[in-house]
Amino acid sequence: MKIADILGKVVSGTALTPEENEFLANYREPELKDRIPKSRLDQELSRKKELEQRLEEMARRVDEYENRDLSESEKNRKIIDNLNRKIETLSRERDEIQVAKTELETRSRIAAIAGEFNFDDRDYLEFLIKRDRQDVNDPEAMKSYLDGLQQSCPRHFRIDAAPGSGGSNNLNPGQSDFSAARADGDIDRMIASAPAV
Repeated sequence: MKIADILGKVVSGTALTPEENEFLANYREPELKDRIPKSRLDQELSRKKELEQRLEEMARRVDEYENRDLSESEKNRKIIDNLNRKIETLSRERDEIQVAKTELETRSRIAAIAGEFNFDDRDYLEFLIKRDRQDVNDPEAMKSYLDGLQQSCPRHFRIDAAPGSGGSNNLNPGQSDFSAARADGDIDRMIASAPAV
């Protein structure tokens, strides 16, 4: 139970359940000691930045010290090794970013498909699409796949229907005749058009 949900009910004027009333009666604000003050957080961040700068300076000095007695070709080889390590790191990061971007695009496309076909659970649809190895970028394949899903598990598809949008009030003409006769006070017509029980 969340305090925000209960407060939303209180603001809207909705009646609270006994469990919610009990929760409100026993609710205590979280301890302030568990929170980090902003000033302390700012101090920690500035300290971290200062330590990172000192670490970079120390690494530069160590490199100078190590390179002091090396020949020119050894210095160049060391520079090349460092550059190769940086290239590997950057390549790995680039690949991870590309995978994350593809994953976000796929999730976005699946969310759009779920909305288009009134599928009620995007995460489950994503699981099904990945399990069945469907291509989300092929609209025709997605339409046929979701039509098949609608046949095999229709409970996950929302139906566009408004409440009370059943039949017309005139499905039973006797019912309206009964109401009209009742309003007129005509007992004979009321008996003649009384609804069957």
